[in-house]
Amino acid sequence: MTSNSHTKSSDTDRTGPVPTAVVCFDRDHTVSVNPHPDREAVPLSWVKYLAHEVPEVDVWATGNQTLREEASIPGISEAISCWRYLTLPEDPMQFHSQVPVAARLPGRREGLRLIQAIYDQLATSSETYRLIVVDDVDLSDLEPDGWTHYLPWDFVDAVEAGTASIDLPVPLEQPTNVLLTGPECPETYPSVDFDRPGPLQHQ
Repeated sequence: MTSNSHTKSSDTDRTGPVPTAVVCFDRDHTVSVNPHPDREAVPLSWVKYLAHEVPEVDVWATGNQTLREEASIPGISEAISCWRYLTLPEDPMQFHSQVPVAARLPGRREGLRLIQAIYDQLATSSETYRLIVVDDVDLSDLEPDGWTHYLPWDFVDAVEAGTASIDLPVPLEQPTNVLLTGPECPETYPSVDFDRPGPLQHQ
């Protein structure tokens, strides 16, 4: 690690647990750490920027969970922790409405519905937020539930054209596309708080 480190610089701008946008990223064939062989991938730098430089955006890893460490973002295990905090021990039935009783992680769509349930639980009647998922699997069937789905190459095109449902200043000078798990990465970001991950850190 070098002294050229970055942290989420304006957390004080975040006034509560509900952000303006929740962005969920798949990994494989979606993000540049493991791109599609024939299509454009989302640069890892975009994931890191949204997660660590934009206080009003929450970013989650909802595909291959390796992205959690590569970008220092919460994933499905942390979503379960959030939901457990919000529902147990008072309402085990509500907890299991989103988390399988069997000892397995929720699947792709289950994980997205779990993350949506967390913010629905936290939001007041006057708070609204956008739900965005970037995944090479077609998840357009979730759009009636409030999600905006982008295939990764469509997301890249939309961001570069300025038509995406979230703003990114491109091209980005920082952060880099280097994995946070790599010794050559010039950035350092805080590790995910397993006790109060995601929106709970803003309560």
